[in-house]
Amino acid sequence: MNIVRNIKQINRDIKTITRPLRDIIAKFILDKKRRTDKTLDFGKVKTILFLRDDNKIGDMVISTILFREIKKKYPKIKVIVLAGKDSKEIIKYNPYVDEIIETSDNLFANFFILRKLRIYKIDVLVDFYRFNPRPYHMFKLRQINPSYLIGFCKNNYNMYDISLNNANFDTQHITNVYKLVLEYLGVENVSLQYDIFLSDLEEEYAKKIKEMFSQFKIIFLNACSASVKRNIKLSQLNNLIDLIYEKYKDVRIILNINDEMKKYMINKEYLYIPNKKNILSIVALVKVSDIVITPDTSIVHIGAAYNKKMIALYLDYSHDEEKINIVWGPNYKNAFQISVDSRDSKIDNDIKNIDNKLIIQQLSKIIKMDK
Repeated sequence: MNIVRNIKQINRDIKTITRPLRDIIAKFILDKKRRTDKTLDFGKVKTILFLRDDNKIGDMVISTILFREIKKKYPKIKVIVLAGKDSKEIIKYNPYVDEIIETSDNLFANFFILRKLRIYKIDVLVDFYRFNPRPYHMFKLRQINPSYLIGFCKNNYNMYDISLNNANFDTQHITNVYKLVLEYLGVENVSLQYDIFLSDLEEEYAKKIKEMFSQFKIIFLNACSASVKRNIKLSQLNNLIDLIYEKYKDVRIILNINDEMKKYMINKEYLYIPNKKNILSIVALVKVSDIVITPDTSIVHIGAAYNKKMIALYLDYSHDEEKINIVWGPNYKNAFQISVDSRDSKIDNDIKNIDNKLIIQQLSKIIKMDK
């Protein structure tokens, strides 16, 4: 086993060392100018493809701004989204999206997906990737071969017809970036509200939960995220639940936790731990909740779609170039943020170091808003 582990580590080290050279070679081969300079007449565009194959649920929620506003301004345009397995669920019932194409983890299968998009003869492709594109990303764009390619911060790349730039991309909310896209495409006076549409099945599930807890204020408490440092730890979670119920007997807590945490969670009469795991069932639970508490930005954006009163828990990003708490923040007046205070570097930048008493204090302020 040690031999296999060592071989894998050596392979990772080689990839890291050779990455700059591979990037240079890929750029030389793939980043050749193939289009003459032209302006985009978006009124004549028949198809637009949004590259959202990163499988990030929160990003897809925010992207719904674009689908709606473009479709309203240009109803005849065909809106296509290349999406990941999980993120596609967010737009499964979106009336502003004409076609969803799911990307694959299998490179061979992906090749045929890209060839399918090439046959579509895409007029405009919007590439959301804001960093220097890796070799496979450039290969992907070449395979799709859109007539017009829109990117962000890509002035050094010839394959993009237009690069939309803003010096404050890392310090302003992401919706400002999307607004920039819409303005470039001639869409003005836009709404920056997110859209999530549920099927009749999820709506019925939401109705059932609402009726079950009709006598109570519902708090949706999400404990998990994509990063260990952004998870609410089990002991912290148990303490927070007890503090909430100790102060507010008229609440019921919908608890969204992973399977591992479920093994150790003591069931209590004021807790509801859903068995449903698909993302739209989670959306349904957020929709019927009165208050959302979460360290995960996907849930933040889902809550924002319904303008929920929210406590969003963030790490300390004050030393980072990208201010994630701002760029990916809730960005509406009913949401409140609490961040880890690690300024003196003595405290680990981990959600576990947010004092539950701070969360309770903010919760009290929110509950008073309803009285």
